[in-house]
Amino acid sequence: MLPISFDGCAGWLHLPAEGRARGRGVIICESFGYEALSTQRATLVLARTCAEAGLPTLSFHYPGTGDSAGEETPGQIERWIASIGAAAAFLKAQTGLEDIALCGLRLGGLLAIEAAQTFGGISALALLAPVLSGKTYARELLLSGSMVPSREGSLPPGWREFLGYRLHNDDLARLRILDGEARLGSLSHVRVRIASPAARPAALPADIAWGPFQHHDGLAQHAQDLMLPLCAFRETAAWLAEGAAGAAVPPVPPAREALEVAPGLQELVLRLGPGGRALGILTRPAHVKADWGAVILNSGLNHHTGNGRSGVRLARRLAAQGVPTLRLDLDKIGDCAPADPDETVGFHDLGRVEDVRAAVDQLVQQGSSRVLLTGICAGAYIGLHAAANDPRIRAAVLVNLPYFYIRDEDPAIPLWRRPLRLAVRLADRTRRWRAALLWNRNPEFGPAFFRRRYVTQRVLLLWHYALLSVSCRLKGTLRRFLPALQPGARARRLLQALVAHGTALTLVYGTQDWGLVELGILFPDHQRDLVDAGYADLRFIENADHTLTNAWMFDAYARILEEMLGLPPEAPEAGSRQASEEHPA
Repeated sequence: MLPISFDGCAGWLHLPAEGRARGRGVIICESFGYEALSTQRATLVLARTCAEAGLPTLSFHYPGTGDSAGEETPGQIERWIASIGAAAAFLKAQTGLEDIALCGLRLGGLLAIEAAQTFGGISALALLAPVLSGKTYARELLLSGSMVPSREGSLPPGWREFLGYRLHNDDLARLRILDGEARLGSLSHVRVRIASPAARPAALPADIAWGPFQHHDGLAQHAQDLMLPLCAFRETAAWLAEGAAGAAVPPVPPAREALEVAPGLQELVLRLGPGGRALGILTRPAHVKADWGAVILNSGLNHHTGNGRSGVRLARRLAAQGVPTLRLDLDKIGDCAPADPDETVGFHDLGRVEDVRAAVDQLVQQGSSRVLLTGICAGAYIGLHAAANDPRIRAAVLVNLPYFYIRDEDPAIPLWRRPLRLAVRLADRTRRWRAALLWNRNPEFGPAFFRRRYVTQRVLLLWHYALLSVSCRLKGTLRRFLPALQPGARARRLLQALVAHGTALTLVYGTQDWGLVELGILFPDHQRDLVDAGYADLRFIENADHTLTNAWMFDAYARILEEMLGLPPEAPEAGSRQASEEHPA
């Protein structure tokens, strides 16, 4: 898996093993928005599967999305289609192959159809649950945007926001007139295979292969709940390899040079941590204006680009003010997802503290004498423990911290002494056995399966809170007789370590966030137990959700970081308003 860039787009090249290469290359065309973020691991596994079938495979982010250069501007749909043509040209130049196929997932399928029609030179189209009607997809986007509606006046005129991702009205209008079915009828020279959970359209040409998309419902989940449709991926890779003659393995391209993502800003891909198991994108300003450096951690199991592309926006916003910023994919997250697609990835593995330490090492080598660490959700949890163990981290802004310590996620404790983790491990083994036994007989898991899993997760969460609450109450009662006992002792030791290091800690919560439950159990009087005790500053963002999905939530968060770094707050976008919802405890 080699980092590459072309025409401002960032991506990865997956080369086949020696002796297995075929004379056909594949371009993976991803979906858009939150769907692309949630299916990032699936896209990575699909690319790896194609490479294992002998096909040199390129996956990339469209212009203005993911790690690619630029921001959203009107005309994105046309630029995305053009970028697929540019990707094909780049793959031909790098591998010497003339036979190129496109593999598109959801909106990527519709864009692949348009690119094949526009540029030609495409031998095959493999479409997975493709969007065939741009009008229908635009309606789906508008419905998804209503789930977390934007605040009035928070976006420039003419823009719409869909779970943190934005499109201009001109692009929505362009999207509505795209008709994949009609386009496919004019691509008689291209082999086409569609895997879809929907019924075959009656008007589709007879020579187009159409089949079911097994376990599509496992793909349509949040990143932490994703279940990979391996059968569908393997069938797709085998179909793409059909008729491709053997070929020599393409030469390994030179290492990707720094990608200029904005005037005065360049980004480098770095391998970090033990054995290079973690990955960082360093946003490097042309002129460093401060002695600070910043590290951004994964939010949950999401890719380092972040919800609503917040990781990228934040890194470039800070770097534009002279602060080198490193956004991370910690071990087994994002682009560092495990090679075994069946492996279950935990949220709060404290072994990832080593990856954070390696990131701090990198910033110190770059000349930063002080490091600010920030993360949301599980990133806040890993960040808290990393800051408590590294005095070079002089500030930490942790957003919607769900827990202070989870015994069952601590790798330093033997598994047999972690009953909840052991139960999850056994449940995962059971799921694998069930999948192996029923994979070909049970085409879909169905909504009931995912409802049961959701309920199980919430039951485990309530069990954690109940045990913590009982423990704190019991220790509070016994403390009358045993003064050494202290409710929430481990959380307090973490905060005391930060104080000893001189680390300024700011805890940020949405006013309705579920992380406030644990905060209330451990520190019932927030002002007295946290702020007045000198442990932390406490901030609230009114009505913000857990991942700070929309633009106004992100702006409030970014201003807190700029305040911590002593930077002037960046001017809001034209047409937006300063969020007054952020306030201290």
